Amino acid sequence: MAGQSPGTLGAMTRPWDARRLAVPAVLVALAVPVGACGSKVDPKADEPPPRSVVAPPQVKPLRALGRSEGRLQLLARPGVVQAGRGPTGADWVSGFEARTGCRVSVTTAPTSRAVAAGLRTGRFDGAALTGDVTLPLITGGRLAPVNPSLLRAWDGVFDDLRAQAARASGGRVFAVPVDRAVNEVVWRRDRIPGTVRSSGALFDPPQAASLGDRLMMPNDPMTVADAAIWAVKEAARQDRELEVTDPFELDARQFAAARGVLRRQRQYVGAYWNQPKQLEDALRTGEATVGYGPSGVAARLRAERPPVPVEAEAPREGATGFVDAWVVSSRARHPNCMYRWIQHLLTPAVNAEVAEQAGAAPASARACELTKRTRRRCEDLQAGDADHWRDVALWRTPTAVCDDKRGRACASYADWARFWETLVR
Repeated sequence: MAGQSPGTLGAMTRPWDARRLAVPAVLVALAVPVGACGSKVDPKADEPPPRSVVAPPQVKPLRALGRSEGRLQLLARPGVVQAGRGPTGADWVSGFEARTGCRVSVTTAPTSRAVAAGLRTGRFDGAALTGDVTLPLITGGRLAPVNPSLLRAWDGVFDDLRAQAARASGGRVFAVPVDRAVNEVVWRRDRIPGTVRSSGALFDPPQAASLGDRLMMPNDPMTVADAAIWAVKEAARQDRELEVTDPFELDARQFAAARGVLRRQRQYVGAYWNQPKQLEDALRTGEATVGYGPSGVAARLRAERPPVPVEAEAPREGATGFVDAWVVSSRARHPNCMYRWIQHLLTPAVNAEVAEQAGAAPASARACELTKRTRRRCEDLQAGDADHWRDVALWRTPTAVCDDKRGRACASYADWARFWETLVR
């Protein structure tokens, strides 16, 4: 059974008592451009070429799978690794330990940024990351490239996810995807009748004001991308043109528009959440009427007995999302157990359970073929629909150098983080 070392649960950050954020200067994610879900927010015609991601030359992938070292030290956000101790009883650790002889120790950290910081210490064999923190770990030599030929289940991963994993890291795989999720507007249907299909419920001042401090937003600089998408519609209503082809590549004018959206919204936000559980708790108790979070939030609340009366929709203006992936530390002391762990998570039955617990779409196509239930769930989440996921702006690092002809004209993640820090404190 896994030994859990509990992390510190970050308190919700409120506009009136916000603590300063500690975030790295550069982040990245597995990404595809945002789709044409609203006026002037258009996908790029072609997939971008592999990014120029340079890892130190001494960082090498494992060439062959050796004997189990008997131990595995993992780092992840709370709830990502289930060992039978949670309310659902989910457990994908005990069977792994029994089959491989790798005794699992899990340390939790409250956010993906905290996971990345912990991984830099060199104490862990690997970690679960949302892709927004991958790039500096690669370029800093903290991650080892993964040898997919050592993962029997790699061929079962959806083609577009495998392609994205390589494209986002310069042609090599550094982060192995296990699931992916879309960010949604979640609301209490007993308080708001009808369907909320627009992010206007979050960003339009009259709508946000009507919630009376019962609006919750993520405490994450990546929310700037969602604001940029809404800014396009806001500009159109004012007979102004603001073209955003990629919400993670914002020049000075676009970045200013997104900042304006978030500043106007700030007075109506009752709390900024650090972990999805905080949003779930607030929706359950009625402290929040509307929130913004990953698809798993609504799925978990509806699965409770009795179910919490919530609904969720991805914003029609354009949706953002993220990929959950596992990485191998370049200083891993138990790399053979780490590869066995990733293989275990991609095994169809385990991958289906991991994705269901997260409320996300599984990475394994074979996980979707297990039973009628998994097929139906994959259909509902459009797990294998590459066109659907092409229209989701999956998190990636904002960098100063745009990928298009604008060159060095875009706001970097450091710019996003500095703005966010001043916004919520």
